[in-house]
Amino acid sequence: MRYGVVRRLRTAGFDGRAATEAETVRAAYEDWVRGTLGRAAAQRAIDGVRRRDWFPLAHVPAALPAVASWGDLDLEPAPMIARLRRPVLVFYGDDEWVPVDESLAVWRRECPAGLLTERTLPDSGHLPSDPAGRVDPVYSTELLRWVDARLDTPAEVIEHPFPSE
Repeated sequence: MRYGVVRRLRTAGFDGRAATEAETVRAAYEDWVRGTLGRAAAQRAIDGVRRRDWFPLAHVPAALPAVASWGDLDLEPAPMIARLRRPVLVFYGDDEWVPVDESLAVWRRECPAGLLTERTLPDSGHLPSDPAGRVDPVYSTELLRWVDARLDTPAEVIEHPFPSE
């Protein structure tokens, strides 16, 4: 998330100071979630920057909830990927704000041979949808083709199966 937040700020035209502040407030938030920083200290860090123009891009709540929760904050996916025994299809958008190359390197290194299929969605980001929340038709078509190729009795692939409105 820190990498992604800094990248989003830079892409949006914010300077190095904004990026440093965002990294600092994210670190405070993450430390609070992990239990290594008190709630009051984390909230002070947030209060110091929450009125900055860039703050909505930091993905930090302006007011901390009563209880910290982020189940996969420190998830290390490599061991799980290595245990896969079925085909896997991974999608990434071509305008991602997450470290796609690093993520794909883990998939390629850890996924057992012959199981991994990668697809890139043009003009897409972290979620396979447009700003209105509609599913990207390329995602739908590619997913259906991939599943269809693994069925004993292929079904007809429907182009753009979800209505765009």
